[in-house]
Amino acid sequence: MNAFLQREDALKNNVQGIKLIGSEHSNETYAIRDFMDKNDIWYNFIDSDKEEGLGQMLATFNLKESDLPVLINSQNDISIRPSINEIGECTGVRLQLDDEIYDVLVVGAGPAGLAASVYAASEGLKVLTIDSNSPGGQAGKSSKIENYLGFPTGISGRDLANNGYIQAQKFGCTISVPHRVEGIERKDNYYQISSSNTSILKAKTVIAATGAAYRRLPLEGIQKFEGSGIYYSATSMHANMCRNSEIGIVGGGNSAGQAALFLANYAFKVYVIIRNEDIGAKMSDYLVQRIIACENIEVLTGSNVITVEGSTYLEKVEIKKNETLVENDIGYLFTFVGAKPCTEWLDTIIDTDAKGFVHTGLAICDNALNSEPEFSQRKPYTFETSLPGLFAVGDVRSGSVKRVASAVGEGSIVVSDIHKFLAQDKFATTAN
Repeated sequence: MNAFLQREDALKNNVQGIKLIGSEHSNETYAIRDFMDKNDIWYNFIDSDKEEGLGQMLATFNLKESDLPVLINSQNDISIRPSINEIGECTGVRLQLDDEIYDVLVVGAGPAGLAASVYAASEGLKVLTIDSNSPGGQAGKSSKIENYLGFPTGISGRDLANNGYIQAQKFGCTISVPHRVEGIERKDNYYQISSSNTSILKAKTVIAATGAAYRRLPLEGIQKFEGSGIYYSATSMHANMCRNSEIGIVGGGNSAGQAALFLANYAFKVYVIIRNEDIGAKMSDYLVQRIIACENIEVLTGSNVITVEGSTYLEKVEIKKNETLVENDIGYLFTFVGAKPCTEWLDTIIDTDAKGFVHTGLAICDNALNSEPEFSQRKPYTFETSLPGLFAVGDVRSGSVKRVASAVGEGSIVVSDIHKFLAQDKFATTAN
């Protein structure tokens, strides 16, 4: 473990010389910063909007402002408008994967996926874990989780994810990001998974732990401001961006409450915008009490964001509170509303509920069970989907509790289902 941590430190030392030059209000620059921040990649950010000697700096590298964003490594190698895949490869978080059949392929590195990775790898299974962006999932976006067992003073979602990421690798799990799964096919006794930027991946079992994403507010032109005023997480990077500004938090759940309290330490004013009349309807009481006691947080109940305005970045937000319209000079809007399951890669091949969350175990409908010959011989395991050997855990699963502790529990329990399935498959092969 010490040797592994030394290797991690060496990797950080190699990448901490990276410089990123771009505008803080650029969507493209934000996507790069967000990826590097969430994957704990050290870099120096130079805001082109505020750097007085920008022209001279760019001229040194024969660059123009139209080339931004630009990434410059410690050897002064230059990448103009680099893709996320390129950054993943050059910083070492995306690996060259071997053409082999894994025992378990975990899709999604949130709490459920990381827990499954740790337990499966620690029990001797050959495990590959991939994610489309970074370890942590929705939990990784939480600034401070205080009701997770064993952390009385709280822990950030990012730190919790990084600990799980290291722990899984300690037991031999291979983790690589970014890889976005595009399709899955069952062939013979294993699954073939097609994903971006890699060859076909093969595994005897697959765990879907892709979680859910916050929904986009149904506002005209909102895409224009995503990454330049509208965000779906609240990290230290965002805190520095909105220092001494007026900001809005949309949502009434724990994630919204944690974001409001965290950002209130930096922002001049924080508006918590919720549709309900009671902020405690969906938020834990300890968060509610702190929000009420915080002087620079104002809760707007019975409210909705109606319009977002700005030229190249967000400058104003119009809020409807009951029947009254209020315009605020909010330049940063953080949204934590709704939950859309990340199941595009599963398309229509498995049984889901009306909202797209995956049915498992006894919740699978009879039609789906009857279409699989294997389920005429046995019942599906607790976290098994309507496809034998394909499991689902965490927020992506229908009926899940949507809590970090629950996701970790499901990720650890599903490994017993994996062992049962693999033992059954081995027995069937021997019998034949």
